[in-house]
Amino acid sequence: MVKKVANTNTNSMFVKMFYGPKKPRIGCDMKFIIEFMKPYSSDLFEHQVHYDILRVDIIDGQTVPTYSAANDEGRDHFWSAGGKVLRYWLLEGEPGLQTFAILIKGVGQSNSNRLEIEIIDTNDQIIVSLQTPITSDGMFSLPWNIPADINTGVYTINVSDAVNSSSAEIFIQ
Repeated sequence: MVKKVANTNTNSMFVKMFYGPKKPRIGCDMKFIIEFMKPYSSDLFEHQVHYDILRVDIIDGQTVPTYSAANDEGRDHFWSAGGKVLRYWLLEGEPGLQTFAILIKGVGQSNSNRLEIEIIDTNDQIIVSLQTPITSDGMFSLPWNIPADINTGVYTINVSDAVNSSSAEIFIQ
């Protein structure tokens, strides 16, 4: 994987981005691992980040978005609750050298009052879909009893509200 590290233009945080493959091809998934870090420590994550992954062109010195990963999923932007994100993006368009950018739209929670949670297996099958209310202070609780007959492996947990989304992977043994 390729590693890129950069400060935001306001120096409010810095972003570590790992992506692969090194030479992605149109029609294939590109893997992104993004870490939003506090500006004063490479060990502390920035929480509740609203962001997007953009494919951009540079025209007359200006950065012009041509594709948005969030828009491709029918969203305005993504949301990272804990500061670390694993995301895949199916690349479309014309082959050739491409430039990507992380657009940070802000930090903080949304005003949504309900979460939807999906747990997905390695075959991209939803094994359980759950919902829970969010309290006025942004908290929620949702116990999930892991089924006794579940297969060992990596599972993806997708969490979304009316505005934001985030995902994480867990290993169940």
